[in-house]
Amino acid sequence: KATAFINGTLTTNDFRTVLDQKRQRRATEREARRLRRRKDREQTSTQHFDGMSTDDEENQSDINLFLTQKQEIINEAEHLFDDVSDEYSQYKNIKIIFEQWKYQQNETYTDAFIEICLPKLFSPLIRREIIDWKPFETS
Repeated sequence: KATAFINGTLTTNDFRTVLDQKRQRRATEREARRLRRRKDREQTSTQHFDGMSTDDEENQSDINLFLTQKQEIINEAEHLFDDVSDEYSQYKNIKIIFEQWKYQQNETYTDAFIEICLPKLFSPLIRREIIDWKPFETS
């Protein structure tokens, strides 16, 4: 909860003032983006349909922060299973072990309800594999 102290006291007006300033700043930025887009459309003579434009412009600092945090997550994910042997840290290897169990000892495999456990077992491995997946970008 954001608070503003003046002389050791807090008033509700102080809190509202801070919020109002933030709202005013965002409104000013939004209006500046709209004006900039309107000028761009006039120069390129692009048709505009009211209600169809989005406010998707992001500050460069926000973009940089996102990219930095994303890279940190990817770096951490690479080392997530460093303390696990290769036999158990890769999806394909674990899958082979369970397939062998299923075909060699089907009764114990069935009694252990492995079909229920496999999604929970594979989930962290698959999530690590697709953490940097970009389905809408071409390679």
